[in-house]
Amino acid sequence: MWMVYVEFLLSVFWSFSIFTTLVLWVLGYFVTLPEALQVASLLPSWGGVLLGVTCLTQFALSLMIDANYEKGLWRYYYWMVWFPIIYWLVNVIAILIGLPKALFRKKGKNATWVSPDRGLREE
Repeated sequence: MWMVYVEFLLSVFWSFSIFTTLVLWVLGYFVTLPEALQVASLLPSWGGVLLGVTCLTQFALSLMIDANYEKGLWRYYYWMVWFPIIYWLVNVIAILIGLPKALFRKKGKNATWVSPDRGLREE
């Protein structure tokens, strides 16, 4: 269970790091920041390119394996790279919105999800 907790903490740290990077990048257009805080570009350097190539290689390998069982999967290859990007962005947004709400809620109040009525129940 400790490993899940460590993964959660790293995920929270990563999310706030991404948010801080975005804030510093936008601020750099309006104010002069110290050199250590300047974010020149959000485009990935060679490390990001290597990560992207590794991701695409893993996707290609998985498609080669699955192509034996299901035909026509290669048409999804281009779109596969967007799944992790969207997943990471949703994770960042969920943590940035949800964590402060959970930490600063009233003491003694339960954190429960109330699903909105979608017209499925008759009242």
